[in-house]
Amino acid sequence: MNDPLNSIRKKLRWRAWHRGTKELDHLLGQFADRHLPAMNEDQLNDFSAFMQEPEPDLMVWLTDSSTLPPNLPTFLRDWLADYRFDPTYNEQ
Repeated sequence: MNDPLNSIRKKLRWRAWHRGTKELDHLLGQFADRHLPAMNEDQLNDFSAFMQEPEPDLMVWLTDSSTLPPNLPTFLRDWLADYRFDPTYNEQ
């Protein structure tokens, strides 16, 4: 059975790996590779909206412990916390 969300996942994966800066491509691309296959439609929409944020904001949220935006979906907030505070995150 073909998953109708696969084309959305492929597009989001490509966008995650091609944001513009090498560092952000790497951070978002790793997230996409790891999490997109399990995302449901609502999560895919949330991730798509997250990816629309300006690159400077995304870099701060991914690398700094600054306050995250209040409207950030829980699964993305949890991922950011895991990513920032777990030194083995990228080894999994």
